[in-house]
Amino acid sequence: MKKVRKRAKKPKKKHICKRRAVEKCVRLETCPVGDTGFAILERMFDSYAHCKQMFLDRLSGIGSTLDVQNFISLRNRIRTEQNRIPDHAKETGNKTYCEIYGFQGRFWVQALKDASSTVKSMWKNVGAECRAKLRDNDAHRDMPKPERAYCNYVLGAPPVLYCILNQVPYEGKISKRFREILDGIRDVPQKRMDYLHSMLRRLVRDNLPHPQVRQARCMLLDEAMYSIKTEDGADYLYLMTDKRGKLLRLKLHGRFCYNRKGDIQIILDREKRTVSIHKCIFARQRVVEKEHPAGIDKGYATLISCMDPEGNSPEYGKNFGKLISSESERINQRNTNKNYFYNKKKDLQEQLDKTRDPKEREHLDSLIQKVERDHLGRKKYDRQHKKAVAHMEAAINHHIRTCMEEMKPSETVLEDLSFVSDKKRSPRKDFNRHMASWQKGYLDERLDYLSRVYGAGVTHVNPAYTSQYCNHCGAKLGPRYGFHHEYADCENCGTVNANTNAAGNILDRRNDKKIMLYTPYRRVKQICDRRAEPLNAAVDTAGLW
Repeated sequence: MKKVRKRAKKPKKKHICKRRAVEKCVRLETCPVGDTGFAILERMFDSYAHCKQMFLDRLSGIGSTLDVQNFISLRNRIRTEQNRIPDHAKETGNKTYCEIYGFQGRFWVQALKDASSTVKSMWKNVGAECRAKLRDNDAHRDMPKPERAYCNYVLGAPPVLYCILNQVPYEGKISKRFREILDGIRDVPQKRMDYLHSMLRRLVRDNLPHPQVRQARCMLLDEAMYSIKTEDGADYLYLMTDKRGKLLRLKLHGRFCYNRKGDIQIILDREKRTVSIHKCIFARQRVVEKEHPAGIDKGYATLISCMDPEGNSPEYGKNFGKLISSESERINQRNTNKNYFYNKKKDLQEQLDKTRDPKEREHLDSLIQKVERDHLGRKKYDRQHKKAVAHMEAAINHHIRTCMEEMKPSETVLEDLSFVSDKKRSPRKDFNRHMASWQKGYLDERLDYLSRVYGAGVTHVNPAYTSQYCNHCGAKLGPRYGFHHEYADCENCGTVNANTNAAGNILDRRNDKKIMLYTPYRRVKQICDRRAEPLNAAVDTAGLW
């Protein structure tokens, strides 16, 4: 009897566990496109933008809050509506999306997916803004905790919020958390509940935006609308066009070394006449061996200052403020030089409006066009600014990576600077100009991303008064001094570095039970002053002041 050989099992593919992976966006640009291909791309992007704007107008109301939560059912319902349009109705103007916008069916599906994700994010941001106003408004400061918990939960639960906004009863499933919240407000009168619902509708109405497609430069594609092939040692991108059976072939600048399936986003650069591919992949996350949290203070002159529980306090990017100041001063000088030509153009325009001589008008019009072409252009201005911003972003990435490799934190504690200050702006124009050039948003994004890449968790704490009290003794610091105002005097500890001192306070806020993330800054000041009172009294008694 012959022995039957068992087939060798194929080795299983090793997939990166999503718990140990971080999402990352990779980009690759194509070579410049010719006139024919660029005309096709412009037509496709304009049609896609108009279709996306139509879906945004249709789905951004309160009646579509639930529709955008499930894209598949929304797509199937709209597809059924399109298939039911009879032929005789098309003659009266009732056309399908493909006939209105002049492209194939997959394009309006992707425009719908793009618009629904935008509206879904919009509702999430509206809920966060309403919760912040509910927290910071003095009129709602005395609201009982059960009612506040109910309002916060509703603003984060689209099915419940939909019923309140449209004044219909909620008949969905009730989660365990929602059941606990409902038990807490069981004794609240119906009149009070009506007031809470009215207040929530008013908050949402005041903060509800109207999303707009500003520029026709982005398009979402699924894996059936494109393909990347290797031909003659180079990679080429084949795009589906608005005409059935016709593909647009674009050569890529480099090799596409990632998975060639899945959704991508393409961005059209009309100035360079190129297309950029943006694809989301998973990057492997490093493993941290021991628990080692670190507080990080973000600054202007010094980019980041750190402090760990062992007292190590390194600083990274000490000369970063010079990059911001030099670019800010360059832009200011460039704009000042342009004022002469703006005034000259204004004078020529006034002369053109007054004169009636055809030859004189033609001469003045040519002078105006020459001034606009030679001295008031934006191409070189924008190119130089993009170059400076790219240099600053490269420096930010370098210093953050150096910090993560040297500190090896298991958790990075950051101050939450996403608030909007109610203080008046400084009367110094140069200070306001430098602050406007600070890459705060990009710095926050890279700190959050690179911390997760290096295996560190991210915790945000309340930033109020972290640089005004001593990290060691809790006493209030004196005025700051130094070339970049990086030093301050403590009556007990002597001269301290204000940046690393703030990093230490940020690290301590991680386990502070009284100063929470959303504690108002006035309350934070009272807590800090109360903690410093016994120490100040003892110092006064000793006669050390």
